[in-house]
Amino acid sequence: MFKKIKEIGRGTFGVVYEVQDEYSNHFALKAYSPSKNVKINGDDLKKRFSREVRYQSALEHPNVVKIIYSDLVADQPYFVMDLADCSLQDLVEMGAITFDVKRQAVFDILSGLEAIHKAGYKHRDIKPANVLVYDFPFECRFALSDFGL
Repeated sequence: MFKKIKEIGRGTFGVVYEVQDEYSNHFALKAYSPSKNVKINGDDLKKRFSREVRYQSALEHPNVVKIIYSDLVADQPYFVMDLADCSLQDLVEMGAITFDVKRQAVFDILSGLEAIHKAGYKHRDIKPANVLVYDFPFECRFALSDFGL
């Protein structure tokens, strides 16, 4: 269904790939593949991954990364989301943080957090790497990902 193009990131839960669907649309796919440094039981970690996908899928907000598709019963569970241009961390490292970008980032992050909290969830891992950037360098929409469950 999705063809892997390249690896674009790694985290505690898994590996993120740029993928392409049968219509040549590009997305990001996060596959469950826990880091070897994780001290949590594998079954518990897989449950956390699945719970995060369910929570994030339940939210429809422009400042929360939208999950487009998921398969949590696959041998290697995964989910698919819109492909971001970069992360807030990338912008900081590139020195691309202007006053307008900072202001937009703050408003978007707070708006996403408000939606998450209104739904009864918490984001436990807010950091620049977990804030994805869309429409860069034009309008710059920031969206929260990786809830850190």
